[in-house]
Amino acid sequence: MSGRGYTLKIRAKNEIGFSEFSEIVEIALVNPPAKPNSPVKLSQFSTSTSITVQWDSIVVPQNELPSGAITYYKLFMDDGLHGDFTLITKSSASLT
Repeated sequence: MSGRGYTLKIRAKNEIGFSEFSEIVEIALVNPPAKPNSPVKLSQFSTSTSITVQWDSIVVPQNELPSGAITYYKLFMDDGLHGDFTLITKSSASLT
């Protein structure tokens, strides 16, 4: 697994003083997923009232699974005036 690991411990404080530290807990963080390719318009399936797009799935190396696996993709579209983006759909990672 890639990423960075951390160790944590905690202690409390009140008006009298500090407590003893807790037991140490280890956690590991993974790298975020890679940037996907831009979606491509599929002209043969698009009309004047709908659009079909496709993108390549991100391949996660086996040694980064399971925590590095892509779970879903979200597709956003701007307002046509290059303003805010709005969520259009959320799809399973198996759909591209």
